[in-house]
Amino acid sequence: MKLIKRLFQPIKVLQAVSGAAVVWLFLTKRDSPPYVVHRAFCMSCWQTASLVDQTRTIAGLVFMLPALTVAALVYTRRCGPRVYRQTGLRPWRQFVEQITLGVRLAVPPPWYYGFEFYRPAHRLRAAEYLYAFELKRAVYRDIRQLWSRQQTLDALSDKALFSIYCQQRKLAVVPVAAIAAHGQVTMADGESLLPRTDLFFKPRKGAGGRGAARWYYAGDGIYRATDSTALTAKTLQHELEKRSLNESYIVRPLVSNHVAFGEINAGALSTVRVMTCWTESGAIVVTHAVLRMASIVGSPVDNFHKGGIAAPVDLATGVAGQATDIGWLADSAWHTHHPASGAAIAGFELPFWHETLALARAAHAAFDDQILVGWDIAILEDGPYLVEGNKGPDLDIIQRLHREPAGNSQIGRSLAYYLRCSKQAGSHTTAKSATWGK
Repeated sequence: MKLIKRLFQPIKVLQAVSGAAVVWLFLTKRDSPPYVVHRAFCMSCWQTASLVDQTRTIAGLVFMLPALTVAALVYTRRCGPRVYRQTGLRPWRQFVEQITLGVRLAVPPPWYYGFEFYRPAHRLRAAEYLYAFELKRAVYRDIRQLWSRQQTLDALSDKALFSIYCQQRKLAVVPVAAIAAHGQVTMADGESLLPRTDLFFKPRKGAGGRGAARWYYAGDGIYRATDSTALTAKTLQHELEKRSLNESYIVRPLVSNHVAFGEINAGALSTVRVMTCWTESGAIVVTHAVLRMASIVGSPVDNFHKGGIAAPVDLATGVAGQATDIGWLADSAWHTHHPASGAAIAGFELPFWHETLALARAAHAAFDDQILVGWDIAILEDGPYLVEGNKGPDLDIIQRLHREPAGNSQIGRSLAYYLRCSKQAGSHTTAKSATWGK
């Protein structure tokens, strides 16, 4: 059973049937950063992967064309009419382009729509885009093995440890009020019951907003959920204890955005995803920023891959652009105003913007063994606070919203540079001394 689950992990199946492990070996422009990243993924698939992973990659090549055809049919049926209305490109042409890009560049059909490859200018740069399956399952892993310390990896993987790590380094961070694990709830303040304030529950590890819940303190020891369910403090704590038998949770005070956000967040906490990385010369820079928002009033999270929307933010001014979703839905669109609340998004100027960027850079300096980090930062009434850091950030949100590939941006250049350093270095110490402190 474990072997079957391992063989059919969704992201690994996508990686296999995309054919990228073979297709990308034949890309041109071999000195370009995206080529270096794609090539590193290919080498990982064939040289360092386990026998199970190699078997899946080989099987994926057999099913590549049938899988590509089926996926292209599904997504053309879903998104084709919308794109035809927008561009005049007939669905059958969209289908053919998906097949062509899949065979030539290993582009999975959902990303044809997400990255708008139906637009000629975008399609010409398709080889420069970086995909989650190559980054999360190969490139990030290979870089971390040589560069990262276990302490920071643990802190970026565990939300409770992240809060402690940041507090110890005097970084503004949303605190953890309690930890629930193995059927027990431990309060940060040593008390026996949950704090009498609005609370936010989230799995201690994991991403994507899975398992998140909000509870509002109504007074007299009563908490209410967003669906109006009411529980006493003891009952809510008992429910949290039961949840923690299968998975550890953290409890945070439920914080709210700065008043300037108004209804732009649809009632959920909006966060800014700020990308920072080491440059080739060893400097920490901010490369991109996006404002994430819940798209439905009452949603507890703003995650992009869980139905949320997001807008690019200009680094110099802190002004947001038009917002959109992941891009592969039948009704995907670009919005100047929030689709649920009607609040203006395009042109919205984020408060405490320079402080937000400074916090991201300071956080990266505290996690100085990480090449690339995606920080989730909440802008509250008194300034920005770290919510979490992502050591393996998905670049879909960056590339979709900025409508350009990350491969030839500073992100791609940094990944390529440190992959080359990793390949050339004979040890962890040698690699770091080659670049750090320049």
